Amino acid sequence: MDILKCLAVTVALALALASCKKAKTDAPERTTLDSTLAPPVSRLTIPLSFSLDKVEALINEKIDGTFLRKRVAVNTNDSLYFELTKQQPIILTWKAPDLRYRAHLKVSGQYMKNILGVKIQNQTPIEFELELLFKTELGFEKDWSIRPKTVIDEIVWKSDPVMNLGIATINFRKPVEKALNDHQDSLTLKLDGFMKETIDTRKIIEKIWSDLQQPIRLKKDEPRIWLLAKAETLKARWTRGPERQITAQAELTAQISTLVEGDDLTVSPVPLPEFSFQTDHQDSLVASVLCTLPFDLVNKYSRKKLLGLRIDSAGYSAQIKDVEVYGTKDGLAVKLGLTGDVRGDVYLQGKPVIDRTSKSFKIEDFDFVVDSDDAVLASADWLLHSSIKTMVEKQLTYELQPYADMIPMLITSGIEKGKLAEKLEVYIDSWEIMPIATLITSKDLQMIIQVRGMAEIRLQEIRKDSTQQKAISQ
Repeated sequence: MDILKCLAVTVALALALASCKKAKTDAPERTTLDSTLAPPVSRLTIPLSFSLDKVEALINEKIDGTFLRKRVAVNTNDSLYFELTKQQPIILTWKAPDLRYRAHLKVSGQYMKNILGVKIQNQTPIEFELELLFKTELGFEKDWSIRPKTVIDEIVWKSDPVMNLGIATINFRKPVEKALNDHQDSLTLKLDGFMKETIDTRKIIEKIWSDLQQPIRLKKDEPRIWLLAKAETLKARWTRGPERQITAQAELTAQISTLVEGDDLTVSPVPLPEFSFQTDHQDSLVASVLCTLPFDLVNKYSRKKLLGLRIDSAGYSAQIKDVEVYGTKDGLAVKLGLTGDVRGDVYLQGKPVIDRTSKSFKIEDFDFVVDSDDAVLASADWLLHSSIKTMVEKQLTYELQPYADMIPMLITSGIEKGKLAEKLEVYIDSWEIMPIATLITSKDLQMIIQVRGMAEIRLQEIRKDSTQQKAISQ
C-alpha cells in the first residue's frame, strides 16, 4: 500500500508540474477604479403609541370636583348662575384623528328672574345631571408640539332640568346649553392645556431626531464599526391602532452608512425640520446601508489573524508570512506569501457575495492561482488548494444577522438615551437582508445592503417629576 500511495502522489505531482509549466498564470491585475456608491434613501417608519388609560388617568387627576362656575345673562332681565361638578371619571376613546371625552356631570343652578321689577330666585341650588361629550381633533404645530382642538360635540340630559319658582316654572335646558356653547372655551381650553401637558410630542420627536443621528456601535471588537444615519426629512400622522392606544406614525428618511475606526466620528445633527404631514401609510422599515471596508483596514486585521499560520497537506508544510487583500476588475484577490517547503505567492480570487439564506458575507467562485519562481510551488495548486481555500473562506466570512439586528437601535435609541420612559418594549418582526449593489475600487470594498422589517415601540411606564406629569410616549 505504501508503494502504491507513493506512486499515486508521484504521478499527481508530475501532472501538476506539467500543467503549470504549460500555463503559468500571472498575479490578478489590480483595479484602478476610484468611485463611490450612492445608497438609496432609507425610510424608518416609527409607530408611536400612547396609553389611553394613562392619558385618561392623568386627565381625571387634573379635572376633579367642581371645575366650572359661571353666571350668564339669559335675557335682559334674567340671569343664571351654575356650577359643574364631575360625578364620575371622564372616559376617553380614540378614533384617529379624534379623541373623545365623555364627562358625567352634576349641574347646580340658581336662576334669578325679574318680574315687573320683582327679583325672584331659588335659595337652594337645584341639581340635575348631564353628560358632556367633547371631541378633540389632534394635530401638530410647526414645532412638533401637539395641537389639540376641542369642541363640545353633544349635551345629553339625564333628566329634564325644570325648576318651579312658585309664580313661574323655569326650564334650565336652553339657558344652560346656550351658556355652555357660548362659553365652551372655558372648558375646551382647559382640556387642550391638560393634553399639551400630558403628551409632550415635541420633546419626544426632537429627542428621537437628534439621537438617531449619533453613531451607534455595531461591532465592539476590532475592527470597530459604527452605524451612522444622516437624517433628511421627518413626517408624521395620527393613525388608528389597537384599542385603548392613541397611535401615531413618524416617517424619517436618512442616508445610512458605516464608519470604521480611524474615521471622524464627530457628528453635527441636522436641525429638526418643521412638521410635515405624512400623506401615505407605510408599515415597513427599509434601511439601505452603505458599508465601506478600506483595504488598509482589512489587511491590517487579516495579517493579525493569518500571519504565522501553518498549512499542512500530503507531507508538505507551509507557513504564511504575508497577506494582502486587494481589488481586481472581476472581484477580490487574496495574496498569501508562503515560506517553508513551499515558497512564493499564492493567490485566490473570487467575487464577494451576500448569501440571503445564511445572511452572511462571503467570497465565492475562487480561482486558485500560483505565481512563483520556485518550481516546487507548482505542486501547491494541487496539494494545498483545498486547505488554503477553506482557511480563506473561514476568515473572510462574516455573519450579517447580528448587525442587521442592531438596526432597531436606530429607532429606539432616541427614547432610551433620553430616558423618557422607565420601561421600553421593542417588538421586532422578521428581518430580511438583501444585497443591492457592490463596488470594488482601488481603495476599498463598498456594498449597499438593504434591511427590511417591522418594529414597534411601546412605552410601558410614565416618568414623573415633582412638578407635573411628563410625556406619555412610545
